[in-house]
Amino acid sequence: MTKGSCNLCGRCCQAIALRDDWTRFENYQGGGDRGFVAKHWKPISKEEATKVNAYLLSNPNFRGYNFYTCDWFDKEKRICSHHEERPSVCRDYPWYGGQVRTDEVFYSDDCGYKIDRERQRVIEVLRSFLIRISPVLEIGEERSLVTKIED
Repeated sequence: MTKGSCNLCGRCCQAIALRDDWTRFENYQGGGDRGFVAKHWKPISKEEATKVNAYLLSNPNFRGYNFYTCDWFDKEKRICSHHEERPSVCRDYPWYGGQVRTDEVFYSDDCGYKIDRERQRVIEVLRSFLIRISPVLEIGEERSLVTKIED
């Protein structure tokens, strides 16, 4: 579970972790988010990404990821040079229209988004309890309760 808001640290622009290989983007001529990525994100090494955010190296969930940097990010001003026109792939980070899973979000010490560890612990305890009592409940009822707890 994630809480907080963007504080314009720029780490998510300087080292972008993505499962997709660059070959998916390099010759793309269309528009939208994929077109933006093809035009403005540049591949960087894992070592370069780790210099920006050590979390990428320490988190096993990022094994097998590819890393990119955005050429719209102004390193001196520490903000996107086209902040008001940035596409949804940037603007909607890290929510992307839904719940944020703690293992998928880009965190660094100075990022405004933080893991709500207390809420996460409470949800895990409640989920465990519901699973233990699930023989008493109908299957659909248990799943419904778990979903409500996570919200």
